Amino acid sequence: EVILTGGDPLMLPAKRIEAITQSLARISHVQVLRWHSRVPTVDPARITEDMVRALMNTAQAVYVAVHANHPDEFGP
Repeated sequence: EVILTGGDPLMLPAKRIEAITQSLARISHVQVLRWHSRVPTVDPARITEDMVRALMNTAQAVYVAVHANHPDEFGP
């Protein structure tokens, strides 16, 4: 398992996320990728189809852990 966090990795461009995903896909013993981010909470428009494709372009299991500081961040 690899956890990508710190400095918010989902602030990277989709092409860079895809490059990271592909690099990690070449490591046979890595079975899970976890991306930890506040982006879905603070800037949901940043989660584009290109970003989702970049995250999912691997045979490994992919999870996005959403970081929130307050319950109000989940409401309108």
